[in-house]
Amino acid sequence: MDYFHFCLPLSTISFFVLFLRFAITRDISDPMDLRQLMASSCRQKILETLSKVEQTHMMDLVRRVNSTYTQVNRNIEILEWEGIIEIKNLGRMKIIQLKREDDKTKAILKALEILGRQEVLGSLYPIQKKS
Repeated sequence: MDYFHFCLPLSTISFFVLFLRFAITRDISDPMDLRQLMASSCRQKILETLSKVEQTHMMDLVRRVNSTYTQVNRNIEILEWEGIIEIKNLGRMKIIQLKREDDKTKAILKALEILGRQEVLGSLYPIQKKS
């Protein structure tokens, strides 16, 4: 037996290469739509917090969102890539603020406002299940 009997066929290898190339570049280059941006509860909390304050530093944001540094940092990088927030480095501190003049940011803040109203209405008038 030679070496090629133990290898995957070329078509299978090329499929995996194309799949990995797509999986890696999809998250980096394609912009997210509003539904994808709002899918993460951590991102929602980050945006709600940043909408209430002018700017904040990373550890304060982690505390306010009540999450881990890793989760907040990953979501901050996504929001920065999408152009929704701006990060300034002051020494070792990251200062984070919303880009309030951006149309995408305005749409997201409006969506968060509507979701907040629905939560309030849902708590005032709970849906009763028929039994």
